[in-house]
Formats: sequence, C-alpha cells, structure tokens
Amino acid sequence: MKHLSDFDTLVEEYARYRTSYSVELFDAIATYFGPPGDKPLLDAACGTGLATRGMIDRGYGVTGIDVAQRMLDVARAGTPADAGAAFYLGRAEALPFADGAFSGIICAQAFHWFDEAAALAEFSRVLAPGGGLAIFWKHARPDDPYARTVRSLFTQWTGRAEAPLESSFRDSLAGFWAQVARGDSPSEGAMFRNGELRMLRFRLHYDVDTYIGYHRSRENLRIALGDQRESFLHAARERVAELAPASGEFDVEQDQFLYCARKA
Repeated sequence: MKHLSDFDTLVEEYARYRTSYSVELFDAIATYFGPPGDKPLLDAACGTGLATRGMIDRGYGVTGIDVAQRMLDVARAGTPADAGAAFYLGRAEALPFADGAFSGIICAQAFHWFDEAAALAEFSRVLAPGGGLAIFWKHARPDDPYARTVRSLFTQWTGRAEAPLESSFRDSLAGFWAQVARGDSPSEGAMFRNGELRMLRFRLHYDVDTYIGYHRSRENLRIALGDQRESFLHAARERVAELAPASGEFDVEQDQFLYCARKA
C-alpha cells in the first residue's frame, strides 16, 4: 500500500456512517461491463461491501478482497447468503487469484491507497481478455455549503487547504492514464484501452449526527489531525448545526468520478 493505515479500527464508523453510490453509477458500470457471465467481478478494497452489493443487485457474482479483516467480516455479514459472494484478505498489489479469473474489476474510493502501477499490473493479470475495469470515487462538491464549512474549519486548524489524501485520488490518475489508452488500440506499453471518465452527480441525505459521523470515518482526517481529531469533530458539529435547518436534516451535493477501461 502507498499509505499505511489501520482500517480495522474504523470499521464501526464505516459500517454506521459510510454510504453507497448512486443507482446511475452502478447502472453505468453494468452497461460498460455487459451482462453477467460465468466469471465473477472482483471488488478490490471492498471494505464493508457497499459497492459489492451494488453489483450483486445487478446480477453479478462478486469476489471481494481487502486488507482489513474486520471490514471483510462486515461485508460478509451484510451480503445475502444466496449471492455466492466470496471475501478474501489480501492486497491489490498481490492478488491471490489465477490469471484471467475475473470478467471485471471494480474499485470504490480506494485506488489512491495503492501502488498504482503494481495494482494495475495485477488487475490486468487477473482480468479475462477484454474484461472491464471501473475505478470510482465520490466527493462532496466544492461549492456545497456543508462541505465548504468543514473544509474551512480544517484549514483554520491545520493551515492546509485539504486533508493529505484528499488530493491523492487526483494524483493517482497519472498512474491510471500511464497504463490506459483512451482509444480502441492501446498505446505502447499500456495494459488497458478504451479509457474514459464519466461524471455523475447525486445527493446524499444527512442529519448533523450522520454527517459528523461520516467525517469521523475519514482516515485522511484522522491522519491529519492526530490528537486534535475529537476536538475538531466537536467544533465541526457546532458549525454544521448552526448551518443546518431547524429539522437538522440536509442534502450534500456529490460528484462521482467513474474511470472505465478494458484489458487490452
């Protein structure tokens, strides 16, 4: 992994406060991958299984892998027993699977934690010829007032414009495009072709508690704030509560970044 972390210690926050992605995003992935076949999909860094279940709901068999055993336990418990899903402990850079074992690979909100070149080489190895790859993130829109409030407070506390891993998903894309050709024919050395970016917008509904809970689940905030984390979250709760309507409930505008490609 590029950045060391202990996601096992965040499993309760993930299970309680993390949310999935839009119906439109999963539908776009399913359209890109094509109908389910004999080989399953791989969910790389599956966490608690949010994206796993999104693809199971569309008829795909899914195998999940993650570095955090407690995350895998939650994913397994939350997946229907008749879905035929399997979950393994392991790293994206050293996948314990045979060559060509999967018809497609998804990776939700995690690619920036990997050594991109090593992970993409493993993705190519375990994908069947022509298999699809979908790497995606969701982020609150920069102009969303609730996200802007928390970001402004973070800057006041740390002097940084954003948390240390907040921009790394963008940095990761250099590694992605180094191995992905945009056209039908791969460029020299590229392992994938038909690379494209799709942007999908949607809203997530929160109240003050669940919104602060989401920020509690952010490992990049935990890394950045250290011993100040609890005090920061308390201050953020006060700011968000002041901004929220009387009901305490509100929507946060999200952008979803979906990067697709096919094995050359």
